[in-house]
Amino acid sequence: MFFSKSLSITKLKLGLHRLARQFKASDSHNESIKSELYRLESLIQEKKKKEATALYNDLDKKSRTQFPKPMWKRVLEGVAGLAVALVLATIVRQMWFEPFQIPTGSMRPTFEELDLLTVSKTPYGINIPVQTEHFYFNDDYVQRGSSLIFSGDGLDLPDTETTFLYVFPYTKRYVKRLIGKPGDNLYFYGGSIYGFDKNGNKITDFENADWMKKLEYIPIITFEGKVQQTTGTSLKFKQMNEEIGKLTMTAFGEAQGEVLADGKWIKDDPNAKSEGPKTYSDLWGIGNYAKARLLKDDKGYYLEFYHHPSFSKINLIQEGSGYKLALSPQKASLRLDQEHLDRLKDNLYTARFVVENGRVTRYDANGARFNAKSPQLANIPDGTYEFYYGKGYKIGFGGLRSELPKDHPLMSHDASLTQNLYNFGIDFDQSVVSKTEAIPLPTRFAYFRNGDLYILGAPIFKKDEQALADFITAEKKKGSLGFYDQTKPLDDPAFIKTYGIKVPDRHYLVLGDNHAMSGDSRLFGFVPEQNLQGAPSIILWPFGERLGTPNMKPYPLFTPSRIIVWILGFSAIGAWYYIRHRRMNRPIKDIIE
Repeated sequence: MFFSKSLSITKLKLGLHRLARQFKASDSHNESIKSELYRLESLIQEKKKKEATALYNDLDKKSRTQFPKPMWKRVLEGVAGLAVALVLATIVRQMWFEPFQIPTGSMRPTFEELDLLTVSKTPYGINIPVQTEHFYFNDDYVQRGSSLIFSGDGLDLPDTETTFLYVFPYTKRYVKRLIGKPGDNLYFYGGSIYGFDKNGNKITDFENADWMKKLEYIPIITFEGKVQQTTGTSLKFKQMNEEIGKLTMTAFGEAQGEVLADGKWIKDDPNAKSEGPKTYSDLWGIGNYAKARLLKDDKGYYLEFYHHPSFSKINLIQEGSGYKLALSPQKASLRLDQEHLDRLKDNLYTARFVVENGRVTRYDANGARFNAKSPQLANIPDGTYEFYYGKGYKIGFGGLRSELPKDHPLMSHDASLTQNLYNFGIDFDQSVVSKTEAIPLPTRFAYFRNGDLYILGAPIFKKDEQALADFITAEKKKGSLGFYDQTKPLDDPAFIKTYGIKVPDRHYLVLGDNHAMSGDSRLFGFVPEQNLQGAPSIILWPFGERLGTPNMKPYPLFTPSRIIVWILGFSAIGAWYYIRHRRMNRPIKDIIE
């Protein structure tokens, strides 16, 4: 408390000068009060804290009764103090650093729900407070593979408007990993990203990087992307929020699909003999990936793959009283034995989820939201859980987690439980297995890397296994539309330029580490330069193995923007301290005489 038994010399000095100003403002000629103020000053100079404290408390009591401040002045001082504090807090938090809490699981496992971070606003620019602009920006310090904070201003996202410190209109900030810089040409293969920069140099930021080893990146969220009806006879398809395909009804009632490749519209024809992209799935490496669900029939469990979508065939799926449009991809299936089911369970990851009375739904910071599509998960104790890298965790207060014991029901290798956690573990929507032509499909992807078949970011089938060899033999008979590891010249800049995606000037491509539940550039497109606002620096909460520096390439400690802001910040602190020191040591005679 301020009024302790023995106040510090600093607090006594501050209190003395406040009383002297209050005495002067009252226009009082009370010589007794003036004499006591001089005596208090003397006691403070002699560092007699006990006597000075007693006298100060007595004077403070008299000041409240003999020359109180008018109400209007007290209100004005309070408002002015609040305004100054608000302006200073805004400048510091917008231009220097601020705390930041993670609301969703889009960046798991790097950042998880309810994580508390510090965010530096100075790695590569100097922000204009409460605006989506910069005083200064240097693209050279924006790093591929590092996480960053950006504004949702102007992006195709819902519910981006909020307020800063409950006062200023403000656009929400988001955290993602920076993947592509202006002019980059990028291609997706094997859960990784390959490419060349604007100068034709190979991008090596993602190769053998510790922070990327357990992460996988997928070029799409859904096969269809965003569908927009432009006229009564035409549909447009967007990925990365860029127009990539269209479907037009001809005068004869036939649907003609086209794909935008290398700036030109061409007929979507997987069997065309021309050079370059022929179909939608040729672009960006989309054809290297399949959506996969885990099903069971009389013979046992099998994976069903949906792959190589194209605009040459559209499927209308009845949904309630209406229809839902979907691309009709190729299909394939692969049988699993118990060993493969065990591999799935040992590498399982899920969204954070809530179990309540045998029902399960995805965790929501605003409370569990069960509905008619929420799956059943019997014999599991109520609670909040998650899986990552095959380990199960129970989530406690503030996001603190504890690893589940091996005898916990969720850790069982029962095949039906593995199937449920695999199919429902991201969306928790039982409709993903309720139809023969599944719409939607689980947000689970499969891909080949160096001959192995990866699911859940791990090689579930090894290239030397007979079951996989037989599967690939059958798929190769389908030609280029088969789901197998098709060799790509990933070191060839001409190939990447022709088939990859190019990041526009002054824009950036950002992706969430948790591709299965991340709204990122695949949804809203490229992020404009002015939207970049800073970068995570330290995880403050929860305590555990992730505490401290995040899993990413650290930004340089000394950059022009950091140095400028630090100098300005410490200069302001130094100026405040100097002025405060002079005021505290100013003789009160200069005030009251």
